[in-house]
Parts: sequence; C-alpha cells; structure tokens
Amino acid sequence: MKVWWHNLTLHDKLQIPIQFVLLLVLIPAQVWVMREFERDLFENAERRAVGSATQSFLGLNAMMLNGSIRQPQARMTYFKKMAGQDGVVEFHLVRGKPVQDQYGAGLPEEQARDELDRNALASNRVQMQRLTQDKPALRVVVPFAARTDFHGTDCLQCHHVPEGAVNGAVSLTISLDQEYAELERMRTRLNVGQMALQMALFFLIGTLVRRTVAELEKYHERAEEDQRVGGFIMARITEMPELPDVQRYMRPVEHLSGDILIAAEGPDGAVHVLLADATGHGLSAAVNVLPLCQTFYDLTEKGFSLGEIANELNRLVNKLMPADRFVSAALASIHHPSRIIEIWNGGIPPLVLLDRTGHVIRRWTSDNLPLGILSDENFSAKTEAFQYREDCQLCLFSDGLVEAATPHGIAFGETRLFELLGEAAYENRLHALVAGVEKHLQGASAHDDISLAIINIAHKSELESGPEKLTRQIVPGNHAQTGSAWRIAISLGAAELKYLDVVPLVTQIIAKINVTREHHSALFMILSELFNNALDHGLLQLDSALKLEPDGFDQYLESRDARLRALQNGKIDIEIATLEIADKPAVQIRVADSGGGFDHAAFGNAAADRPLEVPYGRGIALVKSVACKLEYSGRGNEVVASYICA
Repeated sequence: MKVWWHNLTLHDKLQIPIQFVLLLVLIPAQVWVMREFERDLFENAERRAVGSATQSFLGLNAMMLNGSIRQPQARMTYFKKMAGQDGVVEFHLVRGKPVQDQYGAGLPEEQARDELDRNALASNRVQMQRLTQDKPALRVVVPFAARTDFHGTDCLQCHHVPEGAVNGAVSLTISLDQEYAELERMRTRLNVGQMALQMALFFLIGTLVRRTVAELEKYHERAEEDQRVGGFIMARITEMPELPDVQRYMRPVEHLSGDILIAAEGPDGAVHVLLADATGHGLSAAVNVLPLCQTFYDLTEKGFSLGEIANELNRLVNKLMPADRFVSAALASIHHPSRIIEIWNGGIPPLVLLDRTGHVIRRWTSDNLPLGILSDENFSAKTEAFQYREDCQLCLFSDGLVEAATPHGIAFGETRLFELLGEAAYENRLHALVAGVEKHLQGASAHDDISLAIINIAHKSELESGPEKLTRQIVPGNHAQTGSAWRIAISLGAAELKYLDVVPLVTQIIAKINVTREHHSALFMILSELFNNALDHGLLQLDSALKLEPDGFDQYLESRDARLRALQNGKIDIEIATLEIADKPAVQIRVADSGGGFDHAAFGNAAADRPLEVPYGRGIALVKSVACKLEYSGRGNEVVASYICA
C-alpha cells in the first residue's frame, strides 16, 4: 500500500482523498434526503387515509339522519361503494358496544375483525399499520365518539350514550403503490444526480488540482533550485581552509543551516573561529549569516584583532538585516606564539576550555548581546583573554546542541555534554559527543540546527611555533626582482591611535607588492610586535609583569584600554622601505615612539635568560628569529628590523 501510494503522482494524491471525502459527505446527505422525503410521503398518505375515513363516516352520519342506515342492504351497498374508491383496497365499519347495546349487533361485516379495530374502540385513538405483503398499503382505523357537535350534528339525539363514548370506527386500507413509485423515482433522480455531481466535481476538482499541482511543481522546482544554489553558495562561503586542529560537526534541521562554524588563520599565526547562530533555521536564517563569512575571512586574513572583527560583524548585521533579526555569535582567537586564547561571546552558550583529563579549565559565558541589536556607539567589542600553560581543547557549540530533545521532550543539556567530554579520551572527544547526541535523539530530528567544534591547542613555546609557521610559504629563489624602490611612512597621533588598527592596514599595502607578497605573515608579525611594544610600553607605560597575576591578561587588557582612552599626547612613526641585502630584495621596518624609551641592552640580556613559562618578553626574540637584523637606537624608543624576502 505504501509503495502504491508513493508511486502515485501528486495530482492523484490530492484527487483521491478529495473524492473520498466527497463520497463520505454526499452519500450520507442522500440517505438523509431520502429519509426526509419518505417521511413526508407517508405523513401525507396518513393524512389522506384519515381524511377518507372521516368522509366515509360523515356519509354514514347522513344515512342515519335520513333513516336509510336502518336498512342492512343500504349499508352494504355503501360499504361496497367506499371500498371501490380509487386507491382504497379494503373498507369496513366497526360497530361499537354502545351502538350494539342500543341497535343490536348489526351485520357480520360490522364487527371488530382484529386487534387494531379493538384498540381503536378501546383507546379512542387512530390506529395505523403499514402493510408490506403483496403490495404496499396503509391501514387506518379511525374511532368516532359521540359528541354534541360532530361537524354540525348532535350525536346524542340518536345515541343514548354519554358524550365521548366510542360508537364505532371506520377501517380503511389504501394502496401505497403511488407513494412507493414516487419514492423510487426520487431515489433514481438522486442517484443520477449524485453520479452527475460526482463526475462534475471529479473533472472540476481535477482541473483545479492540476492547475494547483502545476503551480506547486513550479514552486517546488524553484525552491529546489534555490536550495541547490543556496547550498552551493553556502558550502563555498563556509568552506574552511585546512586546519587540522579544528574539528567541527554540524547537523542542520533543513537543507540550509542558520548556523555557521568557520575558522581561518591570520598572518600572525593566530587561528580565528566564528560560531554564528541566526534566529530561525532554513533559508531565511542562512541568508542572515552568510554575509558574515566573507567579512570574517577577509578581516582575519588582513590581521585585524578579534575586537575589530566583532565590531565589523555587528555593523554588518545592523546594516543588512531587518530590525527583528539578530545573530548570536562567538569569536575565538588562539594565538600559538604567545599562548593566548581570546574570546568574545554574544548570545552563544558558554565556551569551555578542557585539559587532557577532561577537567574544565575556563568557561566564557555570554557577557554581550547578539550581533545586530546595538548600534556602533553602544556595542562592546571587549574580549576576554587567557594564557594556557598545557595542552588543552576549546569547545564551542550552539544552543541547538543542548536543546536537542528526545521524542519524549527530554533535552540533551549541558550536564550530559560535560559528562561526555569528561569521560572521553582527549583525541576522541568530538566523536564521543556526536555519538552521544545521535543516541539521545533516537533517530528523531533536532528542532534547531546543531553546531559543535573542538579545537586542539598544543602547548609549545613561541620560538617553536613562530618561525616555522611564518616562513612556511617562502620558496627560495622564487622572488621577483622589481628593480624599483618604494617607501611607506605614516605618523599617528594620540587621537588616531585610539581607534585605528594600523598594522593590518599597512601590511595589506605591502602584501600587494610583488616582492613581499609571499612574506605577508612574517612582515605582519614583525610590524605587529614592534608597533605593540611602542604603544603598550613606549606610550602607555604598561608593565608586562601584570600578566603574572591570576587573570593577568584580562587585567592587562583592561589597563591598556583605560590608558589608551586617557591618552592625550604622544605619537608613533612607522616607516617601511625596500632595500637590498647581500644582493637580495629586503624590507626595512622602522618604528619610533615619543615615549621615554628603555634600557634595550639590559632588556636583551634579561630576555635571553627569561624562562619560557614567563608570559611576556618573548615577542622580540621571535622577531629576531625571523628578521635578519634588529637594532634599537636612541633611548630605546626607536627600532629597525630588516627582513630578507628570499
């Protein structure tokens, strides 16, 4: 049956139930109409029979008044005439006891013949009986009681009985052939009418169904094409670069997901992750999150900070989306060279950091509103930073995971999630979690999109992770000799330093030049370290020892933001120029600040002896490992780094 139904066309799947419903409605309707018609038909026959009996009794009353009723032969003649009327099958008079007592028993034909006659005399009520033997007929026995005014005649003048005494009854049987013939004609007309109506409705509804199905098929084809194109575009846009440490699992409710979970690597080696969850699911939700992907990739590739990315994504949602649409999102940055994890969470369930044993090291709850709710002026892009000191894993997931419910409505929940994470082996946590979710759903569909990512974070020093990553794209001998010299210089005052993320902007210009294109990551790292040192220590006078305190990085960032907002004077000069070193193209980066400087000779000796576990002071060592030359001058507020593009 299922196979037969599955193989039917959409037209037949609509037409068959409609016709079945029509039959269920029309057949009972026809039965009801026939019953009502039959009831009216027999009521008319009963009235006709009672009327005929009354008329016959009035005839007997006239015979009584003229005296002819005393003659038995006259009464017999009258009975025969009444029985011979059209439609009358049988007629007889029943003489009651009062008449028998006064005038005698009368003729044999005037006696009660059966129970129906006796009941009429005893009850003074009309008795009726439908007869179905041979031919259909209706028998009516009408009793007549003595009254002072019976159709203008005083019965008590001749009958010495109390008023109301039953003097007799008239039994009349009429044929129902005519009524049954009419009933059959009506039934035939209704059957023909129903068949005609059913056929007319079949063709009419069939035409309407065909037109509707044609429209539905067109809509379905358009929807499938939209889904195909949308799915293709979404797959291309959300396609992640190869990042072995990033594991992800996604289970959309519909073909298109309202969640995106993507990651990319910045020029400084930091891995950025974006989890976004738009309101709703399907195509309308996917439209809300797709524009975020390219912006995230572009800003990450250019080296913008996590806060700047959050700001730009919020601005994008505000600009493109309707007022009632917003996007919950979480941004994560894992900077392996400095072992820093930075998080911005706006409306996503807590991000958790676990060690190898499954113990939760840190949780980042949502302290911000989702993207698109606040304007630029009210939006906070403040991030939370944490330095990890061991191998760990960052786990982030959408609310569709914890809200995934069994067929009985039991939610998966955070408690079950953390239990599975804690029990699973370090290398197998994503697989264990996915298996747990599938088992929990028991084959049912989740009511919301599910997104889950686990990022493996290996603990290693800056020098272990830095130079190899920064030079992996360099192909010896594959540099372009342009034969031209170029120079970029920019000077930033206190006002510009408060809002301008200058490093990505400058390195993007350098990346367009042929000779430096393949060295974007290394040049970004060098400029970023020199510029941040000039700003943080030269102008803002921040003490890196603050990072040694519990939650030191958060305190360091808060102090940095406060001092930057309060900065009134000071400037940083950046100069980048091309040169040749040992007949090879090279780039020289000079950064100078207006701060008080520092004892760079003493700093160099202290940095060399500083343990790797100390969470600061290793950036310059990383620059030295990449650049061919690094020199401080003046009072330590000017530094020049040279990098060979070969």
